[in-house]
Amino acid sequence: MKKSVFLFAVFLVFLTAAGAWAAAGTQDLLKQAVTDLGIDKSTPGVCALTNAPYVSPNGENALSYVDAIQGLTGCSLGKGNLLFFQRPRNSPLLIALSREDSGETVVIKDDGANAQTFRFNIKGDTAADPGHFGEIKKQLKGDAFSVVTILTAHAKGAPNDFLKCCEHHNHYCPGVTSGYFIARYIQKHYPAAPGESYIWFACPPWCKDDAVSTLLDLTPGKQNIFVKNMAEGRATEGPDGRFAGIVVRWNDAEKKGKAAVFQFDWDKAYSLAKITARDFNPEGGKSNPAFFTVRVRSSWALIPYLGEPESFIKVFKEADVDGKALARMKQAGTDPYEVVGMAK
Repeated sequence: MKKSVFLFAVFLVFLTAAGAWAAAGTQDLLKQAVTDLGIDKSTPGVCALTNAPYVSPNGENALSYVDAIQGLTGCSLGKGNLLFFQRPRNSPLLIALSREDSGETVVIKDDGANAQTFRFNIKGDTAADPGHFGEIKKQLKGDAFSVVTILTAHAKGAPNDFLKCCEHHNHYCPGVTSGYFIARYIQKHYPAAPGESYIWFACPPWCKDDAVSTLLDLTPGKQNIFVKNMAEGRATEGPDGRFAGIVVRWNDAEKKGKAAVFQFDWDKAYSLAKITARDFNPEGGKSNPAFFTVRVRSSWALIPYLGEPESFIKVFKEADVDGKALARMKQAGTDPYEVVGMAK
């Protein structure tokens, strides 16, 4: 019995030491990355990206690495150059540091047992080259798209509220951009007065809805966002683009609201990026780096227009709704477009 207790104690010590070794290894690699990139707290044009607030490899909280990144690089939330991206709790810790003047980038990955470093360059538009992106993907696997798109969005001057949408979605893509346009359009043309609130019907759902929910503070738990597929027989395309959803600006005291049906002009987005819808589905699917780089290129093309939502968003229809109509729109099996007066 005593021998079993002793062996168990030794085993616990070994596990603790192994965890401490992994953590120390990551700290050392982080310091080495700062040295290799030639940066310090005063170096301009540095961006840091990590999933540390969300992950706990081997059950160990990774949040302390946020302090380490800030202390070594000077990147911070206040400066807008310390960014995060979501991952499931049991995912490996990732820390990416990038010099935006040279494009040199170092990524540290720690799965709780081993820590390793990857290095590549994302200067200018190199990340949109399928061959170059393919090499990055060989190193980072499924994290390549998140790391490359968010870092390059920051380097190309995307505003902080847009980057917050990318953080929530865990990458940057044209779908997130479409949602940013929708949310900005709503805030500009349907401002909520005191006592009013928004309810969003994500119908049909795509990446846009993570941006809409981020900027308008909408969650299923607060019952102000409802996700539905288009009803059978309901066309997804209208005269000015693809149907993107319905917002209701609701006055709870008066028990009435204004609904607006939105369309997004994908054809214009494709034209600006000099691509076609067919380019989004290259031969081989996700095994083909072009699957990702066409999304990188189309995303970059939209950055200069982030302040011009009217260029892409059209209001197809407006309608007044009362409490009974709103309740019907929320119900499962009900077509919200039909409720606001759109025939199939």
